[in-house]
Amino acid sequence: MVSQRTICELPPFRAGRRHRCLFNPLSTVSVIGSFSFLYPPHFAPLLGELSDSFQEYHQDRLWTTQSEYEVESLREHLFEHDSTAPFVAYRFIQQMVTSNPSPRYVAEVVKAFRTGRYGSEVFSGKYGDLSATVYAVLMDREARSPLLEADQTFGMLRDPLLKTYHLLRALKYQSYHGRELYLSNMPSRNGLQALRAPIVIGLYLPEYQPPGPAPTQGLVDPASPIPTAPNLHGFLTAA
Repeated sequence: MVSQRTICELPPFRAGRRHRCLFNPLSTVSVIGSFSFLYPPHFAPLLGELSDSFQEYHQDRLWTTQSEYEVESLREHLFEHDSTAPFVAYRFIQQMVTSNPSPRYVAEVVKAFRTGRYGSEVFSGKYGDLSATVYAVLMDREARSPLLEADQTFGMLRDPLLKTYHLLRALKYQSYHGRELYLSNMPSRNGLQALRAPIVIGLYLPEYQPPGPAPTQGLVDPASPIPTAPNLHGFLTAA
């Protein structure tokens, strides 16, 4: 018989993920007036549940295990959230193929991320498979069709840092005695340097819309703020 003390085991929410055991009681918090909300489930005690009286110190008072459960629960919630797959798919496509992918293209990559397979190719068959995701990004017809090159809204502007790496690879650069390559003073030359992002979001904003007709057409060009006249001159002179 189901009661408030019942623990229910649910099947995996995503492919290849673990089963979940949920406690059944429903807790409602009522505020002054008619406003109420569900009491959030938690492992570690909240501030109102702590005792102000002195208690002898011991290891269990640190709530180490409960804190680990809290972090793992939040990480799992964010990883399996409905918006995670579209977010990852859209960003991968922007960095590899085109800044403005079609909804169909994004949906195909989302499907690969969630199922771990693309078309007849089966990878892990589990949710969150990045091998299937990258394969879908690069093998989709929107990434491989030469007809799209005639579309002026298709494609992406490579950032100067990638251009520098591509130039070195094209020239078959080899480091001296296998030493690690260090490109110094790159921000003053091309506007970018690895691991030196000016903001916490990254080197540039993925939703940036340059001035002109792009905003009216709903287009974005993330890397367009970087190749300014000084940066272009610095890239050419450094190269």
